[in-house]
Amino acid sequence: MYSDITQFGRVIPLKLKLDPAKLLNEISSFKWSIYNTTKQVPIPRLGLSITHNKKYPSLDLESLLEYNQKNNTNLNDEDFNQFTDVFFKSKEIRDISKEFHSHLARSHILKMQEGGYFPPHRDPVLPSHNLNCFRILVPIYGCNPPTTYFFIDEKLQHWNHGQAYFIDTNMMHHFFSYNESMMIVFNISINDETVNTLIHNMEKI
Repeated sequence: MYSDITQFGRVIPLKLKLDPAKLLNEISSFKWSIYNTTKQVPIPRLGLSITHNKKYPSLDLESLLEYNQKNNTNLNDEDFNQFTDVFFKSKEIRDISKEFHSHLARSHILKMQEGGYFPPHRDPVLPSHNLNCFRILVPIYGCNPPTTYFFIDEKLQHWNHGQAYFIDTNMMHHFFSYNESMMIVFNISINDETVNTLIHNMEKI
């Protein structure tokens, strides 16, 4: 079913858009958390959860791979599908994701500080949720060169801030921020409804 999407491309602009300025105003009162606190050498990355799992507070911003290995558990992105106050506070987030609300999995806003990065990797990394979700990225600000260099399959990406994109994170990808940047990462459960909805919302088809 994932290949039904990727036949159209590895990075696909969507018709779904939000207003970055309005979003920033809506979330201005929230406290950010460190993204992945288990790193031996801290990476300057912060997260703000859109969905979570009340049984595992704050785990939605950690590495599920590392947690599962350490605790012999089998958690995956779809286990983090309860809406947070950020979701209810932000009309921009609710509106851009409204066609996927009942299928939202682990989703968050990611703020990269100066020197923040993700090393080259592929997703998914958990056998338990292999190809159970696809990913939508919404760049908010600072996501293009010279602030941020984002590579997918070794191709440098250039984004329209506020516009949603399907991105194939099974491809090798990595990025580095020389200054602050922000983006939304939505994980969406894969099924006939969500795939058809995504295809319907592709900008050029």
